Amino acid sequence: MTVMDTMRPQLWLIGTTLTLMILLFGCGGGSSKKETVIDKKQIFSVNISGAGQIIRSQAKTNVGDRLDINLLPDKGYMVDQASGCNGEWLYNRYVVQSVPEVCELAFVFRQVVRENVDNLFVPKQLETDTYTLNYHLYSPPVKQGERYPLILALHGTAEGAAAQEGQVNPHLVDNLGEVIGRPVATTWLQEPIREQYPAFVLAPLITLDANGQWYDDELTRIFDQAIQSVLDTHPVDPDRIYLVGHSVGGMAAWTAPAILNSRFAAIMPMSGWFDSNNVSATLPETIDLAYSTLSIWSFGHVDDIDVPIIATREIRSEMQTQGRSVQVFNDLNLSSDRAAALQAVKQPFRYFNTELTQPCFGGGAACHWAGMDNAATEPLLMDWLFRQHRIDPGAIRSSSASTEQNDVMLTWEVALEYMSETMTIWALNEQESHWRQLTSIPAYEQQASIASSVLGADTLIRMTLRDTKGMTVGMRDIRL
Repeated sequence: MTVMDTMRPQLWLIGTTLTLMILLFGCGGGSSKKETVIDKKQIFSVNISGAGQIIRSQAKTNVGDRLDINLLPDKGYMVDQASGCNGEWLYNRYVVQSVPEVCELAFVFRQVVRENVDNLFVPKQLETDTYTLNYHLYSPPVKQGERYPLILALHGTAEGAAAQEGQVNPHLVDNLGEVIGRPVATTWLQEPIREQYPAFVLAPLITLDANGQWYDDELTRIFDQAIQSVLDTHPVDPDRIYLVGHSVGGMAAWTAPAILNSRFAAIMPMSGWFDSNNVSATLPETIDLAYSTLSIWSFGHVDDIDVPIIATREIRSEMQTQGRSVQVFNDLNLSSDRAAALQAVKQPFRYFNTELTQPCFGGGAACHWAGMDNAATEPLLMDWLFRQHRIDPGAIRSSSASTEQNDVMLTWEVALEYMSETMTIWALNEQESHWRQLTSIPAYEQQASIASSVLGADTLIRMTLRDTKGMTVGMRDIRL
């Protein structure tokens, strides 16, 4: 979105509008706008500053209605402020439970400025019988009684060859002195990312005396001990542990779930590959078992000469062979239709793959870094990652579908601790590329009736169990 795009008015019609006034501020190159709709009963205004847009859940909103707004920053921007109408800011969403008569909303999108954040990490060390693991830990400001995600960030070989703090300090620069490669650990500490998505960041350092590799079974279990030490001493949510890695760290992101089954909620491999010669499981086995309880978003550049794009394409092909749907995006900024990309990210797809094509300074070698550095400024990716929750295979204990006249009756049983959650039911058939949400009801009702007319032939039904924060904690598929 350009600056001029932010100036285009969006009319918010509430009730029966008798008088309409649209007030725009910052014209002639400014980046702010204000829209006001006035009727005899209500004043409704929206103020937007910066590069981004808002997408409402419904076309018309009345007094007393629930209002869900998706906040969609442009690439390189983050939501900095969201307020008004007694609403609640939840990551890249803003929710007003009941729209008041006087409702004034304000949203600010701020450009992300890359920082040197090495001083926010604390160096630590883990001694085992066979290895001494040096690592750095970032701890966010915490609130009493709350638990936070943990990001395990695994660097590539170049960082291991750098100084002791190579995994947290910028090191790759172009001929103008600009940093073009940034350690994967520092992405999550940039402002306002660390404010909007507070999380612990664990950044181990693997040195060249260990061949600069992460994907050895024994070493993987050692950094798992580091994860456990943080869990034992900090308020970390064990169901929201995310593994991200670049290069050989990306390889570890692919292979670690095979060794540490059910540890992670999501993995994000960047410029990595799956080498079954170095782990105790094959790719098909890992996909069938280890990947079933987590979500994946992987990245590769078509001009990467260090890890050719065919590496991630082979993984994607194997996943599709097993009947797992993989959403593919060309390039990371998704600028052709960000609203459509947002809808895809919000749907119950589990697996995403991005192929980058934009030019890289320095050719193929620099393209090896492109995925990691571009990911740092993509708000859709941030929104996706921090909504991931480990899938509990036992959350939905059983499910079935039966035909009753012109309806399909779905029944299920959930574990006792999930009775208060929400069951959302989706449908996908051979002619569709996106899931359709059919209904969303309390899980304790344990059944739902779906009209056969809305279901096509060979339809896949996906039942997702969601908690109060909208995170998916259970999932089960039924093929009709």
